[in-house]
Amino acid sequence: MKRRFEAGIKAYLEILGRLIAETDGEEPDGKALVILSTMVGALTLSRVVNDPGLAQAFLDRAVEHLRETVAA
Repeated sequence: MKRRFEAGIKAYLEILGRLIAETDGEEPDGKALVILSTMVGALTLSRVVNDPGLAQAFLDRAVEHLRETVAA
C-alpha cells in the first residue's frame, strides 16, 4: 500500500515540478514538495475539525500561501 501511495505522490510532485519549471525555473523540486505538502495538510486539517470557519480558514490561508510561493 505504501509503495502505491508513494508512486502517486511522486507522480503529483513530477507534475507540479514541471509546471513550476515552466513558470520560473527556480528549484522546481523543492517548491513542488512545499506545494503538495501544503495542499494535503490544509485539506486534511479542514476535514478533521468541526468548526466550519476554521476548516475554511485552513483552505483559504493555504491558497494565499501557495499563490505567494508560486509567484515568488
